Amino acid sequence: MSEKKVKPTFIELATDLLDKDKIDNFLDFVKFVEENQLKLRSGSGYSRMVHYKKDKICALNLNSIVRYKPDGSWSINFDKMFFNEYEKYITDEKLKEFVINSINYIKCRGCNGSQCMRGREDLTGEWRMSIFGQDFINVCSGIPLMIISPEGESLEHAKQLVLVTKNIIADKMGDKS
Repeated sequence: MSEKKVKPTFIELATDLLDKDKIDNFLDFVKFVEENQLKLRSGSGYSRMVHYKKDKICALNLNSIVRYKPDGSWSINFDKMFFNEYEKYITDEKLKEFVINSINYIKCRGCNGSQCMRGREDLTGEWRMSIFGQDFINVCSGIPLMIISPEGESLEHAKQLVLVTKNIIADKMGDKS
């Protein structure tokens, strides 16, 4: 009789796949998610979505490049949904600088094929975005902000950005909890 194979939890996967020096920060971020009434919901393979109520805040990946094999690192990925609101909600200059420094400049690898905005670049052949009054080109349109294996101050800024996004969602819902 064959044994039924048990699928490892996301935390077990992380413990197995992340470099030893990255595990504690990853677990700290997961604890932060849980303490702030956020939920880790299913993603694909090595990722989970961080949700507040029904809305996605960001993705948590067990690699630095989405949809690729684990490489010992982890990342927090924010999509462009809240970019316009960040300008209204983020007043702290250090957090603004962190967001700008986390902009994901990559050439398209076709991770979403024709469904992705990267396949519909402007006439210059570059994908453009603006935030905090600055223009950026050649930014991934699917994941314009990618924070790779944050630690120390960058981990704290990533948490702040999660809370800002949670507040944007709460305000849109009229929820002040």
